[in-house]
Amino acid sequence: MRAARLDSQCNGKVGIVGGSAGASHAAFAALDTRTIANWGPADRPDATVCLSGAYDFSDREDATAQFIYNIENYTNSCVLTEQKEVSPVARVTSPTESVPFKPIFLINTDGDPMPFHQIIDLQCAFQTAGVDPSLYKVLTLEGSKQHAFAYWDDYDDGYPFAQKVSTRVIAFLDSYLK
Repeated sequence: MRAARLDSQCNGKVGIVGGSAGASHAAFAALDTRTIANWGPADRPDATVCLSGAYDFSDREDATAQFIYNIENYTNSCVLTEQKEVSPVARVTSPTESVPFKPIFLINTDGDPMPFHQIIDLQCAFQTAGVDPSLYKVLTLEGSKQHAFAYWDDYDDGYPFAQKVSTRVIAFLDSYLK
């Protein structure tokens, strides 16, 4: 993040787009306001897009055995409370003047292999923390089983007219990064 901001081709603003596990990692980067080792709140991206990520590793609703196995392997734990503690939802904090919430766009499909409730878990965490709803967007593509970048070129049924997911993502990033 620091290197990207210092690049001569950059205006100092950085965005992240991640799909699947990359979406989970993008959410971590966006939400982690701790100051640790080589990381601090100022290092977070200015805008983040997450496509089909896992956001609450302890949520088992509609989870497949493979998803549970992957989470246990990733977290090195089968204890739900431990899994939640290392999830992106655990990094959601109430915004402050010194550490504001940075815009995030969450996207999935209603038939996504990533359990649907993952996106709801993060949205609920935002609401509980008092995050201004204008700073996050949630888009669920109806009637699709695509996952992450597989729906990048698909059209949504959005208002006021349908657009490609890629077009919506680029417009979102443009609004915060230009």
